Amino acid sequence: MKLGASMQLTRRQRELISEAKEIAAVTKTNFADFDEDIDPDYLSVHLKLAIRNMVIAHVITRYTLMDEILSDVVAKYFFTVQKKKLHFGKLWRTKKFRIFVHHMLDEMYLMKKADIVHAIKPIPRDVRDHLNKLNALRNALAHSFFPENRRENRKTKKVQYAGVDIFTYEGIERFEDDWHPAFSKLAKRVYIGWKDTWTGWAGSETQDGPTH
Repeated sequence: MKLGASMQLTRRQRELISEAKEIAAVTKTNFADFDEDIDPDYLSVHLKLAIRNMVIAHVITRYTLMDEILSDVVAKYFFTVQKKKLHFGKLWRTKKFRIFVHHMLDEMYLMKKADIVHAIKPIPRDVRDHLNKLNALRNALAHSFFPENRRENRKTKKVQYAGVDIFTYEGIERFEDDWHPAFSKLAKRVYIGWKDTWTGWAGSETQDGPTH
């Protein structure tokens, strides 16, 4: 049943529904249906939880994907791969590459990989700034059930990205506007002919593509 189709909603609940649908559009989440059997007194709580879950899942997914492209830059620097079509399939069959990935790359956090990538070739300032903000945001969301209570958020009582509440449409949209160009600039260092209209890894269901 459609959310709100036959339910008397408060103004705040209508605002939350609108916010959730807008965020769902950015995060590519299906928000077409919602359980209408929820007690209206608790609807706002469920909507807020839906928004939080969508945003947290999206930010962490973006974080891991950024971590992946940094790994690819590092792997390409230390290992010989095809220039025209970057592919790690053959390397995965070697013990040397598996040790490198499993015991070195997998043990590094994102910012350490960024340091190595920067040493190979300087990362543009705007990309570096986004990586710092992405890392801080991911840590807050992944390591705190109530990230609003973290020291850096105590004054505003909000988890912010670039000064905007990340749990709002404006916040997640601002995040996306920064993430995509930063990711593309790094991807162009790995994949020849990289297009900014990228929608996913080709063959990402196997480990023969990226380093993971």
